[in-house]
Amino acid sequence: MNYMKGRPIYKLVIVGDSSLMKRHLAGCFNENSHYWPTLLQTEQEIVFQTKRGPIRFNVCHTTGGHKHPVLRRMYHRSSDCAIIMCDVSSETTCDNVFLRITQLWDHCGRIPTVICGNKADSRNRTVFKLNPTVRKPNMQYFDISVKNNYCCSEPFLHLCY
Repeated sequence: MNYMKGRPIYKLVIVGDSSLMKRHLAGCFNENSHYWPTLLQTEQEIVFQTKRGPIRFNVCHTTGGHKHPVLRRMYHRSSDCAIIMCDVSSETTCDNVFLRITQLWDHCGRIPTVICGNKADSRNRTVFKLNPTVRKPNMQYFDISVKNNYCCSEPFLHLCY
C-alpha cells in the first residue's frame, strides 16, 4: 500500500476482461469500440468518493491467459486486493475462475478478492449467480453489466470496506 497526501492508495489487480476498468476511466460504455485484449498489463488510478473521504486504487489489469506467467506473477505481487472477471455468457471464462484465484493467491497470498460476472443483462447468459463454477465459499460475487453500468462500483466499494 502506498500513500498520497496521507491517504492510502491500494494496489488492485483485475484479472480477466478489462471493460470494468475502461467503464470507470471513460465514464461510459462504447458499444462500437473493438475489444483489444491487454497484451501484458496496464495501470491506471481510479478514485472513489466515500463517507470516509476519497479511496484511491492503483488498478493493474493483467492478461487472464497463460501466455506470460512470469510477468503476470511480477504484476500480481504486492497487490492489496483483486477482482476476478468472468463473462456469464461464456462458460469457458467462468470455468477459469478458480484457476485464476489460485494463481493470484499463489503470487500474492490470500488478499481480499471478489468475483464479477459481467454481461448480467445478456440474453445469451449461460452461467448463473448460484453456479458453483463462479461461487467460492466466503468470497463475494457480483453480477454486473459494464454496458448498462449495473453494479459497476459495488466490487470496488466492497473492497474498500
